[in-house]
Amino acid sequence: MPNYWKSGMRITAARANRILPIPVRKLVASTRVATTAEVADSELVLPLLANTNYLVQGGYLISGPDAGGDFKYGWEWTGTMTVIMGGIGPVDTIASGSSGSGQFAWAAVDTSSPSASISFAASATGLNAQAQAWVEVGATAGNLSLRWAQLSASGTTTLNVGSWLLATPHGFNS
Repeated sequence: MPNYWKSGMRITAARANRILPIPVRKLVASTRVATTAEVADSELVLPLLANTNYLVQGGYLISGPDAGGDFKYGWEWTGTMTVIMGGIGPVDTIASGSSGSGQFAWAAVDTSSPSASISFAASATGLNAQAQAWVEVGATAGNLSLRWAQLSASGTTTLNVGSWLLATPHGFNS
């Protein structure tokens, strides 16, 4: 998939719009109570175009019980996609507080939805985790949705207002 304009390619509104980043952010906090079943977040959904590669980045503002449920996330999608994901955040064994050891995780290349999960700590004082994914959309466009739950079923874990995703296109075939 080329990540440049080809010589002689016509500049059209549709092609120019394909290079614009796609941002989404949470306007309402979501909670998971005593559950490890990952469910798609209703706000953190990216509509991705067919035959396009995206760098997806995200910031998760997480709060929850100290030494409690913590947080895990993955992706689900419609259409045809290949997802390579990683993340950076507080290690999921942190007992309490707003800082501690870091966890640097990745998951294998995935072509089936839902994808694998990565986990991070949650704390009553609030923590931040960062996510990255390389997403290759095939011939069928679709929605890429963040799905998340608690790492262990305990208390209430919240994905807070201001959490965000940004999909930046990097190449297309039309």
